[in-house]
Amino acid sequence: MSNLKNELDRLKTLRDDNHWDGVRNPSKFELTKIATPTGERVTWTPKNNDHNKDLQSSRSVGLGGVETVNDLEKSYEEGMQLTHTDTLRAEEIDEIIHTINKFGPEQGFSKFTPTKMCEIGFRYPRLMNFYSKRYKIPAIGYDISTLAVEFGLSKGFNVRECDLNNIENSSFDLKDSNIICFYHVLEHVRNPIQTLMGIKKSMTKNSLIHIEVPIEGDNPQVEYGHLFGFHPADLVQYCQFVGLNPISVVTKNIAGAIVTERVACFNP
Repeated sequence: MSNLKNELDRLKTLRDDNHWDGVRNPSKFELTKIATPTGERVTWTPKNNDHNKDLQSSRSVGLGGVETVNDLEKSYEEGMQLTHTDTLRAEEIDEIIHTINKFGPEQGFSKFTPTKMCEIGFRYPRLMNFYSKRYKIPAIGYDISTLAVEFGLSKGFNVRECDLNNIENSSFDLKDSNIICFYHVLEHVRNPIQTLMGIKKSMTKNSLIHIEVPIEGDNPQVEYGHLFGFHPADLVQYCQFVGLNPISVVTKNIAGAIVTERVACFNP
């Protein structure tokens, strides 16, 4: 609990000095372009890894108006409630598993039985809680935020800290995890292709990964911690590039204001 309090006190200082401007201001980053399989893409590069960690942590569990660990506790019950979007994603995974098991043998797929779930970028561990109960399987989570990890640990969840920008130097391990949920996280890394390569390398065979990103083009919203700007159809092509097999693609365009793409991939 002392680690949790220490991290909360540290983040409160960053928040209160200038309402997060010190970590969210674009002047703290360099706007560059990187080569990808779909052409050049815009990315914000933090001037150091600690700054990126602070940026991402500023988006962490319930920091608005939080002053004490008890305040975090008050937000926990709400944070653990499934959202409407969580339910839609879960129904989609159910449909994919059903389809694989019904028609998969004709396409060369093995029968799929959930064995372990992993959420990358969990913030609140509600999906770990949901899937572990739904399928009666263990669950693990990774997040860059020390606060989110320490809070999850205090609740008894198997969660670990990981910077996906440096995935090769982390303790990241997807052994035995054959359902991997990865929602609105990949835009928070500088080079999603490198991150996907690291994830693919760690994945077990015959596993399913479910990924969702916002489509922001050349204008990734750094004030929300977004470093990379995805264009339409980028995600599915990046998954194919690293050796994943896309089996479902969903695009949402809500009044032209919010556009997302969600891809389910099978690791052969």
